[in-house]
Amino acid sequence: MALARPHHPADGGSRWRDTIGVMGNPQRMAEERSIAYHREIASLLPTRQDLLESASSRVRQWLASGEVARVYAQAWLHLLERPLAEILDGITDPAQEARDLRQVSPFAGALDPRTRWRIHRAVRDRIGRQR
Repeated sequence: MALARPHHPADGGSRWRDTIGVMGNPQRMAEERSIAYHREIASLLPTRQDLLESASSRVRQWLASGEVARVYAQAWLHLLERPLAEILDGITDPAQEARDLRQVSPFAGALDPRTRWRIHRAVRDRIGRQR
């Protein structure tokens, strides 16, 4: 039996949808959402220096507190110290190493909820059409 859940209130809230087919591969869904979020962040960074400063600050906190594995925190620190074009390439790189890095992103919370839900729906719908 398929499970159903309500859409987010910003999407009409009262509609229900069968999500099992779309969510059949949760790992793929998470990876696609993550790269889509980071592409959105990459589009903002050239004009939103505050996002980059916040991410850098978060990475320094990770290194001081040890709350994130040092290897990831150091990789983020190294990336965020690069020129902007390289940062943009790095956060949107489809390679496995970049996918792993995005699992612990200092840009968490950088996108407002409406934007996150828009991206979530777009990825869900795209993957659903590919099935």
